[in-house]
Amino acid sequence: MMLTLILGNQLFSDYYGGGQCLMIEDVGIATTYRYHKARILHQFVSMREFRDDISAAGIPVDYFKFEESIKVAFYDRIARTLKKHGLTSLQTAEIADVAFKNNLKAWAEKNKIKLTFLPSPQFMVSEEYFSSYLKKYKKPFMKNFYEGVRKEHQILVTQDLSPVGGQWSFDAENRKKLPKAVQVPPMRQYRASKHTVEVLQLVSKHFSDHPGELNPDQQWLPSCRKDALDFLRHFLKSKFHQFGPYEDAIDPRDDFLFHSGLSPLMNIGFLNPGEVVDQAIQFAKKNKVPMESLEGFVRQIIGWREFIRGIHSHFHEEQGSRNFFKHTRTMKSCWYDGTTGLPPVDDAIKKAVKLAYNHHIERLMILSNVMLLTELKPVEVHQWFMEMYLDSYEWVMGPNVYGMGQFSDGGIFATKPYLSGSNYILKMSSYPKGEWCEVWDGLYWSFIHNHLDFFSKNPRLSMMAGMLSKMDPKRKDRLLNLADNFKDAVSLR
Repeated sequence: MMLTLILGNQLFSDYYGGGQCLMIEDVGIATTYRYHKARILHQFVSMREFRDDISAAGIPVDYFKFEESIKVAFYDRIARTLKKHGLTSLQTAEIADVAFKNNLKAWAEKNKIKLTFLPSPQFMVSEEYFSSYLKKYKKPFMKNFYEGVRKEHQILVTQDLSPVGGQWSFDAENRKKLPKAVQVPPMRQYRASKHTVEVLQLVSKHFSDHPGELNPDQQWLPSCRKDALDFLRHFLKSKFHQFGPYEDAIDPRDDFLFHSGLSPLMNIGFLNPGEVVDQAIQFAKKNKVPMESLEGFVRQIIGWREFIRGIHSHFHEEQGSRNFFKHTRTMKSCWYDGTTGLPPVDDAIKKAVKLAYNHHIERLMILSNVMLLTELKPVEVHQWFMEMYLDSYEWVMGPNVYGMGQFSDGGIFATKPYLSGSNYILKMSSYPKGEWCEVWDGLYWSFIHNHLDFFSKNPRLSMMAGMLSKMDPKRKDRLLNLADNFKDAVSLR
């Protein structure tokens, strides 16, 4: 007999057998970072709902609430539970967070506990597959990884493994600005759990200094498997058709636009990627969903999500320790209350404070973009992203921040940093031109000015270095001064 440890992000349906289980509202779940209040609320309510579900199914579970975990450390609790049931073996689903997995392995070895990792439904691609992929290619690229996974799992391919629709990616069709006439369907609101009030009190008592707001009367995110499935169906019926074309749109008129909001539910375990992709494909076939929407959605899940997990598994140490551009500035409080003075940035921050959510373009091309241009220390940016979102876990935030947003790993999988001036924001959004545009452009050109050697030597970026060298000197000086003033206003050297 083994004790089954169920972590807070392993809330898998129809996965756990009849043996003794253990669930712990561990202090680390809530305090490793200053997590958003809504994230802690959702985490603990979801765990308690899951405990209720498996208990009702006859699965025995020892469950320890946060207040109990303050008194007994995580590993001590496991040891006590093993002793209580006369067990010396522990099993748990495969853990994506490499550092936590290694800590658990080290503890088990030290205490002579047999530890077994079970295949996890949280990902479609195994670590062995990703290792084989890395041996085949000198440098990891999401494009060839994604195409390989499509073939491996026979997803949207013909009998000869060619892509359905004639091309692997329809990303070029998915860059439209949201027209004023297009109405965005509202997100469905979900019932508060019977556990919500108690956990709200817990969060208010122990985490009052954490960022974020709590809106218990506006429950956009489900906290149980049943509602998570309904959440997926609602997206498919109400937003899936137009997801693709407006995937990169930025618009403050709606918090979610045509995005699914599914990532927190997948990352906590209520939904697995296989079933999400299967339901999306079946729905698309029956309801004539445009290929650019179907393929774009599938790519986010079996492309980026699986790829990012693999990058974390193999490159987490390099990513966490590098600072390619040698940025050293630290954040001031404006990054937590939305008072930087740049309207798109402040709107995105305020949304994160309210919902613990931003869609991927807000994260990458607004927030991370300006954080990069402001020359903030990469570990500070990583900490901010870990703190502010419902779907934040080390395996996903590390590669996204260090690899894509900040390029601080020097290009392990990205070929260039994701950065832009104000023109991109104007093109993809409904924001009007204003003084903020010149400040944003100043940051953009200041970054190129400060890293001119890097831009000059990169074939994809050398044009920008050339444009800077030809810029009117007076305009250049004005833009650089605006950038310096902004950086000093929002950060510390």
